[in-house]
Amino acid sequence: MRLQGGGMMVKKYEHNKIIEYYLEGNYQAETCKKFGIGRKALHTIFKNNKIKIRPSNLKGEKAHGWKGGKVDDGYGRLLIYSPHHPRTIRSGVYVYEHTLVMEKKLGRFLIKGEVVHHKDKDKSNNDPENLELTDISNHAKMHNKDRMTLKRMQSYNNIKRNKLGRFA
Repeated sequence: MRLQGGGMMVKKYEHNKIIEYYLEGNYQAETCKKFGIGRKALHTIFKNNKIKIRPSNLKGEKAHGWKGGKVDDGYGRLLIYSPHHPRTIRSGVYVYEHTLVMEKKLGRFLIKGEVVHHKDKDKSNNDPENLELTDISNHAKMHNKDRMTLKRMQSYNNIKRNKLGRFA
């Protein structure tokens, strides 16, 4: 028994089986799964036996890190894997979910300058009834109106802001 990367115990005689399986054309993820080892252990075995790792050019569902094609953009909006869509962002393969929902509702792609507005201000609520199609100018006006209302409330009620500049 030898200790491999990641603390995995892999029997020395299995190294040849692992290498043979990988060199038959199987992917790293498949090899790890079949032999019950981690990626780090696999790479250590390859390094010790001078085996070159094939670059992974797998995309989408075939990629080893595939998580269903839904990604959070960090601001509460969902991105959906859609590589052939004309309005892709983020590496050219993702589209905002609210864009896809509105396009389905309209039966067409959005035109340049069209914006999807969330009526209830909840960016994660992509229910078709909550979405409204508008243009860039009107969308800015909608959000500025909300900001002005908050400013008026602040002055009337003497509401203070926290360190981040948000209303406390």
